[in-house]
Amino acid sequence: MNVPFLRFLVEHGPPLDFTTAMKLTMEYHHIEIAWWVSESDRVLLVLAALQKRNRKLLWWILTRTRFKDVSSRRSIRDAIQRAPNKILQWIQKGLSDFTKCQWCLATSKKRARQQSEAAPGKKLVDIEERGD
Repeated sequence: MNVPFLRFLVEHGPPLDFTTAMKLTMEYHHIEIAWWVSESDRVLLVLAALQKRNRKLLWWILTRTRFKDVSSRRSIRDAIQRAPNKILQWIQKGLSDFTKCQWCLATSKKRARQQSEAAPGKKLVDIEERGD
């Protein structure tokens, strides 16, 4: 399905609910759907992508859309802070060059710094027992 046709369906069809948006982005890889859903639904898509370790969807949404609501940004930052170490490192490397994504890196850099300052052999509580 091409993007103009998909956009036409979204704009002229019934309202796009979160369940449909999730299915289109996660199962059918139509990540451009994120352009046309509400900010609150995009937050949920980011949280789902973090949970499923879907790097392509994460990168696409975080670099191509904006999150204006403070609570949206806070939810995403908190989820990033709880993400597995490999995803956290990927986010730090992959998004550090995007100035509009700097807001989501603040806590991840803080967490990385805390980890490096932790005594050898001692894990921080928030990453313990996660299998990272």
